[in-house]
Amino acid sequence: MDLPWTALFLSTVLLSLSCQGTAWDSDRNFISAAGPLTNDLVLNLSHPLGTRGSGFGPGSKDFYVCQQPLPSFLPQYLSSLRASQVTHYKVLLSWAQLLPTGSPKNPDQEAVRCYRRLLQSLKAAQLQPMVVLCHQTPPTHGTIQRDRDFADLFANYATFAFQSFGDLVEIWFTFSDLEKVILDLAPQGSKASALQTLSKAHRKAFEVYHREFSSQGGRLSVILKAEDIPELLLTPSSAALTKVDAASIMPREKC
Repeated sequence: MDLPWTALFLSTVLLSLSCQGTAWDSDRNFISAAGPLTNDLVLNLSHPLGTRGSGFGPGSKDFYVCQQPLPSFLPQYLSSLRASQVTHYKVLLSWAQLLPTGSPKNPDQEAVRCYRRLLQSLKAAQLQPMVVLCHQTPPTHGTIQRDRDFADLFANYATFAFQSFGDLVEIWFTFSDLEKVILDLAPQGSKASALQTLSKAHRKAFEVYHREFSSQGGRLSVILKAEDIPELLLTPSSAALTKVDAASIMPREKC
């Protein structure tokens, strides 16, 4: 069976951008990663012989929101990645799915179980999960998107995620698409203000992890695009985004 996947490389060097040089330790500074799951890929893994159902309509390439049961051919897919020297797999958590009411006191337990089984499947295949807490659009229930306490709400959600999945995760990312989240937070407002809000949210999550969950032995960072770096460096309010265990940069193009 020909299983599709998209491989990517993320640098994990401490607060630095660099290209490979004579002193570069590629094994230490680069990881080979795949993911995340998309609806289209899940459909292929559920119906490998082309007998597809109609459960996914237009937009089937959207990022997969964890649902039970997991695709039947997921173990074979993950094993094939590991055999191809892939070491890590990106997992996007759905904030809105995990906390449909916005409160950690009322989580969707079925969603929690689904993500745990997905993470356990990755560990069983000897793939290291790289978990993103918030990818693109934040939840839309109530006024969470524009609430002045967004940073506190995010910190509460992050705490819930660390408690629910921390025993299976060593690599955490707070955000993976700053531009998209900024647009959702302030569609007609100040981009600088939204960046400050995200910076504060990231800092709070970082501090919570190292204060309450350091025994899990993980790392927490934020995924930045190379083209975002100049603006971040020129924006004082984004200083907290440098509060990371490792800077994770998606290069615009190969070095």
